[in-house]
Amino acid sequence: MRMRTKCCHTVLLLLAGACASAAAAQTIEPPPITALHGYIGKWSCEGEFPASRKKIFSTIEFRPDLGGMALVKHHDDQRSTVNYHAIETWVYDAKQAHLVASVVDNFGGVRTFYSDGIHDGTLTWTLQNADQPMQKFVYTPMDDAHFRLDWMMARPGKGLVIGDTLTCARVAAASG
Repeated sequence: MRMRTKCCHTVLLLLAGACASAAAAQTIEPPPITALHGYIGKWSCEGEFPASRKKIFSTIEFRPDLGGMALVKHHDDQRSTVNYHAIETWVYDAKQAHLVASVVDNFGGVRTFYSDGIHDGTLTWTLQNADQPMQKFVYTPMDDAHFRLDWMMARPGKGLVIGDTLTCARVAAASG
């Protein structure tokens, strides 16, 4: 009888462990990309190129894609001379344990940026390509409806300097 009771307890413990493992396997943590969902929506931006003081106006739109596993960003600048248009995909690379942004623009540019996520509210994307000067995109939230976007580029003898800066305001969704 004692052996049977001990055997039953062992089986129950094994079943409980198996159930706990199955429950843990079903608990899926949201991917780190969800931390960026606050950017989803349309934004109207104004700023300048600090070196020349020329004004810049932009529209930016973020949409979730791939079942929430990615963000797609459309970025359109209206400048006085040449317009810039880009499409970006933001995803989380689980193998490398960092975020990846792929940027394709109307000038034929293809760049890949990396980020280790949001720190002190700020999201920084860094280009790491030996064939191009160091670049960064820095997203700094100001409040729920505004963020600042600085594009920085390495300049010989000056380090990283701001190439352009934008202040973006969330565009209210149409009601109805």
